[in-house]
Amino acid sequence: MTGWNITFEIADANNDGPAEYGIELKNGTLREAIDIFGSRGYCAPNRSGMLTPKWLIRYDAENAHTGKTRDLFLHFPAHITPASRRRLARALSRPWR
Repeated sequence: MTGWNITFEIADANNDGPAEYGIELKNGTLREAIDIFGSRGYCAPNRSGMLTPKWLIRYDAENAHTGKTRDLFLHFPAHITPASRRRLARALSRPWR
């Protein structure tokens, strides 16, 4: 089984595409993924919607000093069922208290 993956994209306000992108976590555990992905910023599923999301996107706020944004993408492992993907998407979309 493959683990949880998180990728990132750094976009510059003056550039059309991503300025940087890479891997934040490769084949990690769910706990590691939640710790990195966190609950700040706005979270949304990919274009397939909430029925069977393939990944979640955490939109980060723009850095006022640099004008760059850093977005995180939490990729679900293939063995996670659609129902579990929906539950995790709902849980991670809410701010933790």
